[in-house]
Amino acid sequence: MMGGSALSVLKGKGPDYAFQKTQAVLKSADLAMANLEAPFTSKGKAFHKKYTFRVPPDFASSIANNGLDVCTIANNHIMDYGYDGLQNTLRILD
Repeated sequence: MMGGSALSVLKGKGPDYAFQKTQAVLKSADLAMANLEAPFTSKGKAFHKKYTFRVPPDFASSIANNGLDVCTIANNHIMDYGYDGLQNTLRILD
């Protein structure tokens, strides 16, 4: 999770900080996969629910920089910022 309470830390230390302790393992894997728990977007309207998350789009490069090859998006937060947030995420990941 690169959003929520981690967001302020990652804004200060950079998004690669989230992978500091796992980077070597991820990069050495034949295939490394993760669940993208929040959309990469600055667009869209927050869905009305208790917790909504989003991650700054410029953080997306940290996925490839740190050895992740595949991201799943089937989870309860990918639509937190609606269709616009999802479309923005797909475009950025592509």
